[in-house]
Amino acid sequence: MQKLYQRLRNQIHPWKNKDFLTFIREEYSDKDPHHLLGSLGSMKISDSLIAPLNRVEHNKADKQREEYFELYLPFAINILQRYIDNLQTRIKELENGPNTKT
Repeated sequence: MQKLYQRLRNQIHPWKNKDFLTFIREEYSDKDPHHLLGSLGSMKISDSLIAPLNRVEHNKADKQREEYFELYLPFAINILQRYIDNLQTRIKELENGPNTKT
């Protein structure tokens, strides 16, 4: 899994999205967003793969990045998919009105 972790760190384009971070903070208000791909200096690589973790988990994940990446990658993808679903629903409501079923 270490090879995948390093490959993704190098190949995933930077993506910053304050709305996505707000979505995560609202859904998991008792946890901190943890960027699974880490950072380069003080700049996070991408907001696309985030797992909400409590402070103890977050500290462990910072020390054992590859292990936590493997553990939380499916969870992070599910959160991103839920966010996309939420956006699609909002777009349909704007296009068709909130009471229209599709």
